[in-house]
Amino acid sequence: MSYYTFVNYKKGNGFRENSTFNATNVFTNLIYKINETTEVSGEFTYLNYLAQQAGGLTDTMFAEDPFQSNRTRNWFELNWLLYNIKFKKEWSANTRFSLNLFGLNATRKALGFRSNRVDQVDPMEERDLISGDFKNIGLESRFLNKYTLFKKKAVFLLGTKWYLSNNSSEQGPGSSDAAANFNFQYDRYPNYTNQSRYRYPNFNAAFFGENIFYLNDKISLTPGFRYEIIQTESDGFYKQINLDAAGNPILNETFEEQEVKKRAFLLMGLGVSYKPLASLEIYGNISENYRSVSFSDISISNPAYAINPNIADERGTTLDVGFRGKIKEILSFDVSVFNLNYNDRIGFVHK
Repeated sequence: MSYYTFVNYKKGNGFRENSTFNATNVFTNLIYKINETTEVSGEFTYLNYLAQQAGGLTDTMFAEDPFQSNRTRNWFELNWLLYNIKFKKEWSANTRFSLNLFGLNATRKALGFRSNRVDQVDPMEERDLISGDFKNIGLESRFLNKYTLFKKKAVFLLGTKWYLSNNSSEQGPGSSDAAANFNFQYDRYPNYTNQSRYRYPNFNAAFFGENIFYLNDKISLTPGFRYEIIQTESDGFYKQINLDAAGNPILNETFEEQEVKKRAFLLMGLGVSYKPLASLEIYGNISENYRSVSFSDISISNPAYAINPNIADERGTTLDVGFRGKIKEILSFDVSVFNLNYNDRIGFVHK
């Protein structure tokens, strides 16, 4: 059995006022070798971080005094526990299996006065508080086998992945003082205009594989695939609150939202390698890529914007071509050209 661990504590001030911070980071790695072919390992990371944020500066403010701060009550905090437990088994010199359990439990909180204009003076009223809670867990398995096909070497890899998350977010009124108080103040400020609360339960399952075919001693092909099943959900509400010039509510309406998006698709790819010399390789890869619509893309509270009801996930291709090698034992090099193309890009359309 072997282990490695450390504890790292930091505390200090930034070069500007209102920029204090402290952080505690703990990491542990454990490896237990059951026998010559079986191994269990685990990694655990914990991070607690609290920082005071000094606020942004315009070009004019920076020219006047780059050390100034116009925010005295803005804070950011996170707690992060990340874990990874892996089981590895070698059945033979050519056959290997691994099973990986991983997860994240974390919170993130942002508190302070935020404005579209960084030079706007803080009115010293209630602050905006955004809180996020993240609970994610996944399981991935991989099976690798080296074999012979038509008297040529070959290697194939098959794997599965299961992933489940139950994240949540909440935005509402924070306290009016200057401390790092991350408690919501709904009783004191019931008509605060930015209020919302959502849950995001998500599920992802995948089956993937690839195979290296050696056509001869110089050329190899590596086709691959990945079949994805994704289900994303959003369940919550946001409030629309309008105030008159005196700060009295003239509208306080709650909008409930519940959405479920399901999709399944197949992604393909192909890699090519050519080695004319022992010290030179020419390679190329092409694969389909994918980016799903996230609820941050379709959850807005600005009445000036409208969401296209036909919004779709982004699809495209990734391509790279290059050559790499080494010159004796003096120089290693890798030169490549990369292209990323995708359709249905998500963004703003101005009319």
